[in-house]
Amino acid sequence: FFSTCYLLAFFLYTESAGNKRNKFLLLFFISVTAAVMTKGIAGLLFAPALFIFALFRKQVVSTLRNKYFYLGTLGFLVVVLGYYFLREHYNPGYLAVVSENELGGRFSDVNEQHGGDWNYYWTSLRMAHFSTWYWALPASLLLVWFLPNPKIKRALAFCILSSLCFLTVLSVSKTKLPWYDIPVYPMLACIVAIVVLQIGDILSLLKFLNRQWTLMVLIVIFSIQPTVEAFNYLKWQYDDLSNGSQYALSYYLRDAIDGKRDLKDAIFFFDDYCVQWRLYVKMLNDMGTGVDDQLLYGGNKFKVGQKLIMNHDEPEKFVESRYEYKILDEFYGVKYYELTGIKNKLNAVTAGIDSCATL
Repeated sequence: FFSTCYLLAFFLYTESAGNKRNKFLLLFFISVTAAVMTKGIAGLLFAPALFIFALFRKQVVSTLRNKYFYLGTLGFLVVVLGYYFLREHYNPGYLAVVSENELGGRFSDVNEQHGGDWNYYWTSLRMAHFSTWYWALPASLLLVWFLPNPKIKRALAFCILSSLCFLTVLSVSKTKLPWYDIPVYPMLACIVAIVVLQIGDILSLLKFLNRQWTLMVLIVIFSIQPTVEAFNYLKWQYDDLSNGSQYALSYYLRDAIDGKRDLKDAIFFFDDYCVQWRLYVKMLNDMGTGVDDQLLYGGNKFKVGQKLIMNHDEPEKFVESRYEYKILDEFYGVKYYELTGIKNKLNAVTAGIDSCATL
């Protein structure tokens, strides 16, 4: 949201004059500051495109002569650097972690095995995330040379440049994840909107329909496929719980929040990424149910009578190999255990001591 705001504010700044121009410049700096405070250095990945466009519009010098540019820069530095140094004061070593994670780690090395080829994001655009509208991108490269309206032409050029620069920076980065390219989609949507509008103008010249009806017909035609895909995807997630306990667990915990299941004093025992489920667990805890979560680390210790919620194989194997138990409830791969005893004396020790061999 904030990156889209500062991109649009910057474009309008380059198209405006007088006091209105300065208002857009200040809005640009407010949005940039908010983007960086939201997502760190990733909030600045569009910056190369802004400099290139300012050069193209011959507005670098005039911007450097504008006092509001320095007021905006000062405000940005005070807020952002103030936060980072304050955080370093209360959490020594924070700046080193930020430097490693944001400035070097993710960009120069593959982080947590999240790598990919140089064309990772381009392939994602074409095959999945933007497949319905992908045709509009090469069409825009041709259209940008022939648009009669100079302002629309500059707007299209700005969106193309912003998108290309952002995707290029991501493509150079060693760490790649499917959601890293999300900030580019508003710019791609603007490109599509301009292209469709121009197609509507061209078709309306044929006199079959007026411009408004032509655009409505185009929008309906282009919206059928993604609408059907979205419906089928959401329907699958909602109904087919048998395809994965990751969905079933969400429903299971939500039922507990709604009072349909009694999970008082239970522990959610996990060994995988589970932020979405821990949100439910924290909510249950806030409601006074005493539900907690615990990560499998090789030396977990539980008391007889403890109740555990699990939906992964490794935690289940850990519990079943060390404890006597009974399963109180099952729900599409989610199991609700009650521990009734410890299997042998050796496990009475190993259940409470972290094993170096296990680690």
